[in-house]
Amino acid sequence: MTSSGVFVSWTDHGRSRDIARAVGLDNIVPVSKKSNLALKYAQLSWRSWKALRARRPDVVFFMQPPAPLLLVARLYASTRRGVVLYGDLHSGFFNDSKWSWFTKLGLRLLRRHHVIVTNDALADVVGERVRFVHVLHDVLDASDAAEAIDVTRDYVLCPLSYAADEPIDELLQAARSTPEVVWKLTGRAPQSVRDAAPENVEFTGFVSQEEYESLLGNASAALALTSRADTMQRAGYEALSANTPLVASRQQVLVDFFGSAAVFTDHDAAALSAAVRSAISDTELRSRMAELLLKRMAEQSAVLENITTLVKTGR
Repeated sequence: MTSSGVFVSWTDHGRSRDIARAVGLDNIVPVSKKSNLALKYAQLSWRSWKALRARRPDVVFFMQPPAPLLLVARLYASTRRGVVLYGDLHSGFFNDSKWSWFTKLGLRLLRRHHVIVTNDALADVVGERVRFVHVLHDVLDASDAAEAIDVTRDYVLCPLSYAADEPIDELLQAARSTPEVVWKLTGRAPQSVRDAAPENVEFTGFVSQEEYESLLGNASAALALTSRADTMQRAGYEALSANTPLVASRQQVLVDFFGSAAVFTDHDAAALSAAVRSAISDTELRSRMAELLLKRMAEQSAVLENITTLVKTGR
């Protein structure tokens, strides 16, 4: 018997979309335009609940955080016998102060279900508190060659959310010390960041997926930076798939995953600028990334095949 399944996320997140597509799930992304966070979460909870009750799936994947979505999924599971939950626990579920207060309770609520994490370190944190734990990195593929754009100078692409774990001040200082390189910063940059930026920093704002892939594919290097331990970086996965030289934070989970296929850096300006120059000048880095991509895709295929089999059988 083949079971029906959905993946519910409260943001249109690439990881959720990719897992849903790989496993054969319908991707549900309820929307709320409420500016008040409490009202927004209330509306998203209600819309998620209605979507689940209307579709009546046997298997529900959901993104974490935010915590209220886990509560909605758990409540739905309590109303239908045999429903299986898969919590896709991002690192913020464990180490973001906004949500880490919920970690123990969330794991307890999922103890008879499944959780998915991005690395072994987080799997160790979960331990035996949940019956089934799967380690699944973001879905990788060998990206088609990006549409060529006219590039007159080396540029480094910096995908940013301007969150507390990103070394924005140090990044601007590093840009100032590398005038030969253009630094392209994505996302909605605060005015204070724009005011402090040197002339070789460009702000792309939010761009379409197609524009982003072109920027990434034509970049001389890409940055994936975080000060949080046990945190993988989507920008790193994207650079690996695009075969764009990667500069990543010297976090153990990143070092373990990328190995010699990335340049690792601390978050002071001198280290950042040196790492960018090294990534741009290393003529062998792209070939090491290509080899790693094939290895990681093979590993991932086995995990996805196992999860897909479990979903189809409603387990």
